[in-house]
Amino acid sequence: MKRKNVGKGKVAALISLLVIFVVIFVLVGLIVLQNKEKLLNKSFDKYKVLTAKETFENGLINSNFEIPIFGNPKLIGSDEMRNRYILEILKDGSMKLYMNNVKVEDFEKEYEAIYKKALYNLLQKIPPEDYELSNASALFNYLTVEGYEYLNQDGKEILVLSGKNANSQYVSMQFRFRKVGNNVKITVENITVDGKVFSPAEMRVFLANIYKIDKQSIKSNLVDMIKQGRLKDFSTKTIEEIFGNLNNPRWSIKSEDENVVEFNATDVVDKNEISLSIGFKLESDGSVSVKYIFVNGSEIDGGEAQDVLKYYLVKYGGYDLQSELEMFKEKISNASVPGYSKKFGELLIGSCDNISWSIESTMKGTKLTASGVTKVGKNKVTLSFLISSKGAYLINSTIDGNNVNPNELLSRLVDDLGKISSQLEESKYNELISLVQNSIIVKGSQYSSNKSAFERFLRNVSWMFDKNNNKVVLTGTGNYAGQVWQFKFNFEILFGKEVLLEKVYMNDRNVIDEVTDYIIGKIFKVDVLTKNLVELVKNSVYSRKTYYEFLGRNGWSLDTDNDNVVFNNSSLMIRFVVLPNGDVKVTNLSYNGTDYTYMKEEVLKALENGMSVETLLTSNKSFETKQSTNQIIEQPSKQGTENGTKEESQEEIKPYQF
Repeated sequence: MKRKNVGKGKVAALISLLVIFVVIFVLVGLIVLQNKEKLLNKSFDKYKVLTAKETFENGLINSNFEIPIFGNPKLIGSDEMRNRYILEILKDGSMKLYMNNVKVEDFEKEYEAIYKKALYNLLQKIPPEDYELSNASALFNYLTVEGYEYLNQDGKEILVLSGKNANSQYVSMQFRFRKVGNNVKITVENITVDGKVFSPAEMRVFLANIYKIDKQSIKSNLVDMIKQGRLKDFSTKTIEEIFGNLNNPRWSIKSEDENVVEFNATDVVDKNEISLSIGFKLESDGSVSVKYIFVNGSEIDGGEAQDVLKYYLVKYGGYDLQSELEMFKEKISNASVPGYSKKFGELLIGSCDNISWSIESTMKGTKLTASGVTKVGKNKVTLSFLISSKGAYLINSTIDGNNVNPNELLSRLVDDLGKISSQLEESKYNELISLVQNSIIVKGSQYSSNKSAFERFLRNVSWMFDKNNNKVVLTGTGNYAGQVWQFKFNFEILFGKEVLLEKVYMNDRNVIDEVTDYIIGKIFKVDVLTKNLVELVKNSVYSRKTYYEFLGRNGWSLDTDNDNVVFNNSSLMIRFVVLPNGDVKVTNLSYNGTDYTYMKEEVLKALENGMSVETLLTSNKSFETKQSTNQIIEQPSKQGTENGTKEESQEEIKPYQF
């Protein structure tokens, strides 16, 4: 009996040990699980506002986690494209990311994409600070989002949201995210609409309109918001920084319902004191517009109001008036002079030296003054123009410091311009003609100038300037292929110094390039330019084939004395002439020294068809009867010397007709 009691005691002790072991195991397991769960609530690197777990919960869908006793904790989620992500957190706190069971190599890039999406989703749930009672979706009702980017600026985590509003304005907003306790707080750091950066006051009104804040809170600070606001199209300085410089400035609410504040002050303009009243309106986007302007108790219209505003923006607002100088200068320069067929720019540049322009702003518009010294008489003159909303006007002019009627000065300048233009044109044209004459258009020539080369080739030479086409023109008579032609050479001048031969005409016909090259080569005695004429003939088609194809490769030459292309294979000799338009004509054809020019068409056709001349002549029954009357061909007489002293007899000038 005693042994049985002892056995029961041992069993009880064993059970107690087992229970203790289980409890310890569970406690250890719980501690391990808690430590692993802490890893899930750890942030990664610079992405500190959201933990890894919060990033997955807000950046992905169907997010969950796994915390095994053995192994690393994991976060699991999917994106809209059904890509499955697993984030594994190691004991040392480092992380591995898998997409569709494939390890992501660029961990930070992919993690940032999920993190950025998480911030964007939070922005749709949490309104910015000061607007916590509003619906966060109000922002997305106002803005059609086109994109968002994550920025980390000196530890500040910012989401930049961009898109367009209902008015098609491009809006960019920067939201800063931070963690306060366990809560995420969002503040608006910056707002830009169509490139205009909003001031804090403008941002306050802008956000109040988006999140539908009670407008009473705006009205209670209306004057301050107007003073700290900026004009809609001018954001360099605040309203107060500009208009607070006037004498006796006073601000008062004109209309709470319309958010209008009236500004009253006095100023001295052109030595006269004026009173000024301006109604500033706070717009729904936070900018400030001008509702009305009174000067000395009288309201001025919209165009004049813009001129007054611009005057004070230039005077106190840092408006860069000089940036408009070129624009207004061009506008005046392109305007026509009243009563004359000239433009102001043309008139001033043509009649005056040392021209300068100045610009200043007045209450009535922008004043632009052109100053210079007349080329005739050397008088100092000025012309002053006023450019306002109503147009541009010539308002004042002076000669040597004395006021004169603008029409009187314009009349004088027009007369001066006429005299100067005539002198300059004649001088300019002569200079251009001289430039062409003294230059050389062909390198490697034995001649030193165009003038010496052309005037040895031509007779009755005339150099002139074509004003309509802005070219130097050379005309004269010269010989080509046994005829006297009226030549015309057009020269173009590039960059004021480079002379080019643009076109050549013979008897008013445009000359093709190959003939032009030949004539220029002959004039300047540069043989390389003449060779193309032979190639042109060889490659010309008789009826079906080119001359090269049925006459052969060899036997071609150039007779520059008679301006002929010659084919000669010892038995057959053919002379060709190329007309200015490129037409190729056969002028002489002989076989074994006998002239067969009269039957050149039959011979050429036979050759083209593969028949020999001998076969043609044998088969031609009329050949023998005609042969007795044929004459041995005589070569065309050599042209006279290049100085043009040869006699121009009918036989020498026209050995054949074209």
